[in-house]
Amino acid sequence: MNTDNLNKLFDDLKDEFDIEEPNSGHTKRFLTKLNNQADTMSSVTATKKSWFWKPLAGIAATLV
Repeated sequence: MNTDNLNKLFDDLKDEFDIEEPNSGHTKRFLTKLNNQADTMSSVTATKKSWFWKPLAGIAATLV
């Protein structure tokens, strides 16, 4: 897409963009939820890893 087409596209869409702003505190609430989700995911990942290695460690201990 060349520059002329790109400029025309944005000129045509000028009044179509959403310019509303979120409510006060939106960013803070979003980041809090995002951080909580990251903490939850890391604990789930740790649980999955131990679930995989515990049975293998038991089998290895029996073979030795």
